[in-house]
Amino acid sequence: MNLTAKSVAALKLDGRRDLIVFDETLKGFGYRLRLSHDGKRVLRSWIVQYKRAGASRRLSLSADAITVEAARVWAKKNLAKVHLGEDPALDKRERRDKDRLSLRSVIDEYLAAKQREVRPHTLRQVTRYLTGPYFKPLHGMPVDQVTRKDVASRLIVITREHGSIVASRARAALSTFFVWCLQTGLVEHNPIVGTMKPKEGKPRDRVLTDSEQAAIWRACGDDDFGKIVKLLILLGCRRAEIGGMRWSEFNDPRQPTAWTLPAERSKNGKAHTLPIMPRVAEIISTVPRMANRDQLFGTRSDGGFSTWDMRSKRSMPAPA
Repeated sequence: MNLTAKSVAALKLDGRRDLIVFDETLKGFGYRLRLSHDGKRVLRSWIVQYKRAGASRRLSLSADAITVEAARVWAKKNLAKVHLGEDPALDKRERRDKDRLSLRSVIDEYLAAKQREVRPHTLRQVTRYLTGPYFKPLHGMPVDQVTRKDVASRLIVITREHGSIVASRARAALSTFFVWCLQTGLVEHNPIVGTMKPKEGKPRDRVLTDSEQAAIWRACGDDDFGKIVKLLILLGCRRAEIGGMRWSEFNDPRQPTAWTLPAERSKNGKAHTLPIMPRVAEIISTVPRMANRDQLFGTRSDGGFSTWDMRSKRSMPAPA
């Protein structure tokens, strides 16, 4: 039978549940009728059938969405792929499987893998950039379909709404993620390559004067935040290092003379020991030690002190 709009419209199942009729002029091109699962409807579709490695493969396309002329063009294209050694049915199945791997679902997998490799603070930052609003419009896309244009347009929006520093760091987080995707075989290219890198801004070279440091010292209260600020001035460490200080890190918690910052809390990943000066020891001695908590500061967080927002800063009196 020559498959035309008129000939396929005249086809009937006549009591059968499934019927396939092939075209006389284009081998492998066919028209299929079959009953739905509930037996109430007749489903019609165009098909392309071919053999690959001794087994029959089949592609199908709903006849409700395409005319016979367009279906014939579709069939010729796929049969040409078969003659060139390709397997369009397998390609379609693989594409369907890949479409299930959305950018967001792979991001979740990536973050789960990174939990064992990076510090908690770093993981929180990466999570914020990858799962927050920055790339949210791309989250539903298949991960291997994200293009350089998609990323570039988002970076423009992020720069406009959040500033160039945030855009630069979000770009870096996404690039590292796609490098991981490349290494795991989920994508064939990194769509961040070639996008414009937002400016990070100039490094800060402003330092506090002696009088400014003295004013801050006088403004510090006797709470956790005030003690942490004083220890920052005396020890020159990062705030998370002081805020996460633990009793077990001192050589003698009752009369400490040395403090060892462990590798897992150090930015460079290396442990280092600092001497405890009398003024530092005096401040530490005023911190009440809780029986069930190793951290000096904070009450709940495993990372120690976590209230770095304006609530703590407002509690400090203005310097005279």
